[in-house]
Amino acid sequence: MSSFNFESVFQDAVSEGFGPSIDLSPGKYIAEIKSANFGESKAGAPKAGFMFVAQDGSVSADGEDMSGGTIWLNATFSEKAAGFAARDCASLGVTGAMLNADPQAAVQTAIGQVWSVEVKLSKDGQWTNVYLGKKQDGGAALKAVPTPTPAPTAAESFEKDVDTGDTWAI
Repeated sequence: MSSFNFESVFQDAVSEGFGPSIDLSPGKYIAEIKSANFGESKAGAPKAGFMFVAQDGSVSADGEDMSGGTIWLNATFSEKAAGFAARDCASLGVTGAMLNADPQAAVQTAIGQVWSVEVKLSKDGQWTNVYLGKKQDGGAALKAVPTPTPAPTAAESFEKDVDTGDTWAI
């Protein structure tokens, strides 16, 4: 047998958006859309699928590290769910006109978006569903720590004009 590292291939595939690693358990996460596709549901309804991958440091409601975990948001345009599908696609910036023109290209525009999402168990306890929260600025912006404005040094002195409110260094 060769020295092929299957585990590495699976990890690379997930990070490149090819498939799930571990399914996200209920909780709130910051997740990036790594993959998207357009096709049909088992019942034949048009369906847009968006794979979210939890960012580093993601922890489930039970305290389990879920970094790299995945979940699919499937927007199925069935008679029963079309309104929900339209709502979710619109939130992701995918419009009806885009889907009519080229559905596969339309869903690809959502790749790279970062969202706060909540994963909840269905009422019957058999499924997990993903709910969109707020769109985030993106990877680096999420980790940025604001730096406070430095206080003036002792050598600097400021004066304020009481009539205009202007301030200047003297």
